[in-house]
Amino acid sequence: MEKINEEYGMIQYADGINQKEAKLIAQVHLMESRYTSSFDPYKADIITTPETLAHRNLWFVDFPAQDTLSDTHHLVIVDKRTGGILRSRPYTFQYQTDYDWALK
Repeated sequence: MEKINEEYGMIQYADGINQKEAKLIAQVHLMESRYTSSFDPYKADIITTPETLAHRNLWFVDFPAQDTLSDTHHLVIVDKRTGGILRSRPYTFQYQTDYDWALK
């Protein structure tokens, strides 16, 4: 966690948010949330499906459950321009074909 916090502190928001920075922002957000014990903050993954890539100004960061038998994941949506968190919520990973539901 110390390394994540150190790298998080070095993010330059003025030039936009790249993939690595989006993961760091989402990891810190998850670690500070009530979901830390349910989802693995060290296994952040950027979702790069055609549906998520259609949202050019957003990163969709996925976290698997700590329980490897669970289909529930946690989604954090990060704004590429500002680094702000647009949404953060658990969802059932295997049933998602698009992510428009997360933007509502």
